[in-house]
Amino acid sequence: MLLRTRLTIVVVLGAAALSCQKRRVAAPPLPPAVPASQGQSSAPPEQSPAAGQEPGAPAPAQAPAPPAPSRSGSISRPVGPAPAPQPAPAQPVIPAPQIGPLLTAEQQREYNGAIDRSIERAQTSLRSIANRQLTKEQQANVEETENFIRQAVATRRGDLAGARRLAERAEVLARNLERSLR
Repeated sequence: MLLRTRLTIVVVLGAAALSCQKRRVAAPPLPPAVPASQGQSSAPPEQSPAAGQEPGAPAPAQAPAPPAPSRSGSISRPVGPAPAPQPAPAQPVIPAPQIGPLLTAEQQREYNGAIDRSIERAQTSLRSIANRQLTKEQQANVEETENFIRQAVATRRGDLAGARRLAERAEVLARNLERSLR
């Protein structure tokens, strides 16, 4: 009953939140902008005289069309042509700073060696139990060990210390699983 009450409250609050959102009305499309480089002058274009008017007489001024009301009842006002977007200046790509300990070349070799040894030991332990009948819990441990190995390999490029910890976890899990089956 308590679950039903909570579910009802969540549904009512969700409906109330949706009804409070403002509707967004799409603005009418803007006319295409004509680049200034096409030889147009800033003077308004000359209009041909209307029927029944003398050629020298000024043309009657046309009133702009009133703005059309939108669905929400507010009047949308036309917006002038948008300026052409400026291309962004080319910036050199700067690699993201590495978070974590900075390792010397010697430390990197040590970490890589430790990762390789731990992964190899874990895989050896998994191969030694490959043909055995495993319980669901033992099979879950095998899958978890394989996941740790995959994660260690994937993490190795960006985080040697993290990859080393993952490889060591895989090794310990595989070794414990192998010992439990002896």
